[in-house]
Amino acid sequence: MVPRSRQQPYGRLRRLVDLYTKEELKTSATYNEFSVRTRSQRALIVRLDAPEGYSHVAWAIGDPVERDGGWSSGQIEMIKRVMPHVRHLVWVRQALADAGALGTSLTELLDSQRLGVVHLDRWQRIIAANDLAREVLRRGDGLSDRGGILSASAAADRVGFERLLASAVPQSGSVAVGDSISLSRRFGRRRFMVHVRPTVARELDFDVRRAAALVLIADPWRPRRIDRSHVAAAFGLTPAESDVACWLAQGKTVAEIAASTGRQKRTVYWFLEQIYAKVGVRRQVDLVRRVLAATEFA
Repeated sequence: MVPRSRQQPYGRLRRLVDLYTKEELKTSATYNEFSVRTRSQRALIVRLDAPEGYSHVAWAIGDPVERDGGWSSGQIEMIKRVMPHVRHLVWVRQALADAGALGTSLTELLDSQRLGVVHLDRWQRIIAANDLAREVLRRGDGLSDRGGILSASAAADRVGFERLLASAVPQSGSVAVGDSISLSRRFGRRRFMVHVRPTVARELDFDVRRAAALVLIADPWRPRRIDRSHVAAAFGLTPAESDVACWLAQGKTVAEIAASTGRQKRTVYWFLEQIYAKVGVRRQVDLVRRVLAATEFA
């Protein structure tokens, strides 16, 4: 673990060595063993901002290739130019991973039940959308369908979203560039992330029905639905125990579980003790991690 990496301002390049104290440089196994094996003791590291609801994201760039072992101004400028694209790639991969859709084709993505998916043609028109995306568009909840054109529902978001689409599906010979944006939703609900990613080299593609851009609608605050039978089988839990474990993993407190089930809090805590013994943990946070790591999300 690199010390103080989470406390760094977003987008600020730092030398890895500067994040350690003098004493840590002498004793840290990460710096003295792992960094040596990976040739990254002279690495640069930057903290990238993540979508709300996601965790810390950092990008480390290994040792420079210059003979003197230093970073040139040209290399640093190149890294800064690439940084937004790396961040966007991480966001898209995170959204796909959360939906269990890494490695799927464009056609297969339309079957996703956990991620809104829209295909746009080279004129930014909607040519396909899955059920979740169509429901979002029907409600006008952040995004809407304006005569076949994808648009941000809130006026305050519209200009920024149009610029994003113009970059991902340019009408001139410009290079297509993907990016992400958070959009306002109806009824004061938390914003969700929209990722737009170019999919083809448009100048070489004359199929008007071919998707030129992929739009992913990801809600990091959407409650995770967990397969209770999978949890029960993975840890040898009874139905009542698996219910408690899954409710905790979905963010419920002991008091909320007790109220939902009509049980006393002490009864829920008793269940937790049985669960801890079977799973091999001692704290709620460790139980939640084990459940989320072991289960498939519906």
